[in-house]
Amino acid sequence: MVERKLQEIVFHDPADYEFMLKEFKEPTKDEVTKNAKGIREHANSLLEEYFTFVAHRGQTLYDWSICRNAFVWKLKTVIEDMINREFEKENDENEPVKPMNNSEYYNRVRDEIMAKAEGFEAAPFTIQRLAELLIEPTRHYNAIGKFLRAVEKTVNVVTCVNPFGDRLAKSTEDSDEEEEPIVHVENSFIVSVDELDEPVAKKRKESDEEVENGKKTPRSNEKTEEPKDESSRESEVI
Repeated sequence: MVERKLQEIVFHDPADYEFMLKEFKEPTKDEVTKNAKGIREHANSLLEEYFTFVAHRGQTLYDWSICRNAFVWKLKTVIEDMINREFEKENDENEPVKPMNNSEYYNRVRDEIMAKAEGFEAAPFTIQRLAELLIEPTRHYNAIGKFLRAVEKTVNVVTCVNPFGDRLAKSTEDSDEEEEPIVHVENSFIVSVDELDEPVAKKRKESDEEVENGKKTPRSNEKTEEPKDESSRESEVI
């Protein structure tokens, strides 16, 4: 079913998925099968169909608390199988020898991805793309490095969606940090923006009136006569 085109899938009634998701438990070895690409699938085809449904519609249909365990199991399984495929290539005599074994790096990236996925309180807004990667991991990526980077992009997000694919608004209560007050640029100036828009002549007239009434000292750029002392007056007379 993994390689089938999405438009060819005939989906069950959504209500059929709900019970299966609520009762989901991580399967035993006997409850999984491997497809032609070496990727494990759940023996219950209805679960695999559900992942295909999400990849096709971009909707989980149910609260994340209901479908999270199934998604986390599928994500972990696919990543592990893709890493194993890479190791099998390294042991294949027909494959070119690689300069180093990146198993530690792959495992670290896997752990980081899983930590992100398990920490979501709602489905990430990239859930459709994530589901596509889970049902057809080898469709676009044969190299494990590129596949892991693609998966990383789907979990390194903060925006989430409701069961019908609508984005959820971020709650301000989620942050304990107090928001800094917004300081508008115009408040940094002595004169307000409205004052700057007033005609210059009107301002000058009002300022002159204040000087005449003794409410304001003369402007520094205005010239005022200084009293001359007696000696200077005598010199002028001579």
